[in-house]
Amino acid sequence: MDSRQQILDSIRRALKTPSHLPDEAAPETLSRALAVPALGIEEKIALFRNEMKAVAGEYIEAASAEEAAEKIAALVREVPAEEASVSAGPLVDAVSAALTAKGIRLVKPESLEGDARKNTVARIPAGIVETPCAVADTATLAIPLDGRSMQPYFLPEVVIALVSAKNLLANHFELFQRMPPEERKNLLLITGPSRTADIEKILILGAHGPRRLVACLMRD
Repeated sequence: MDSRQQILDSIRRALKTPSHLPDEAAPETLSRALAVPALGIEEKIALFRNEMKAVAGEYIEAASAEEAAEKIAALVREVPAEEASVSAGPLVDAVSAALTAKGIRLVKPESLEGDARKNTVARIPAGIVETPCAVADTATLAIPLDGRSMQPYFLPEVVIALVSAKNLLANHFELFQRMPPEERKNLLLITGPSRTADIEKILILGAHGPRRLVACLMRD
């Protein structure tokens, strides 16, 4: 057996091993966290908007799918581009028809196979993605790794993330309380655009992912 096969066999064995993480946080930890006064929706939106700007992200909001599509189409053309890769999800589906009507061509990675998928998505500079939950106090986007393609989240230079106001949570304690145990154990958390300061402590955006991250809050 060569080394490659040994590595693959080790990975297969590890995937069959259940997680040893507890399904629930310790009761005393949750009780302390949830004792903090609850925030109203407008307070959470204001907090999320301010924190998104603090982490070098951008914020827009829309009262309807049509309004969201109008603002997103303007952002895509500003890139400049006439097409965008899109993730799966009901929020993306809600604005897709309006975006197509405005002349934005949408590419779903799941409709492509093999090298054609990554090569096509990699050349598209804009991505429109679904964010099932977001955390207001850190402007963190939370995406369960549930089999959806992650390419629109990482490959484009500009990523526009759709966030429903009803899924905006005050903090990470609310997030982990909301999500089923299995989703918590395989979760992508994104806070701001990709950045690094490894080289001479100079902050560089877009080193390992999108250079620009725009959160679009959907009120409806």
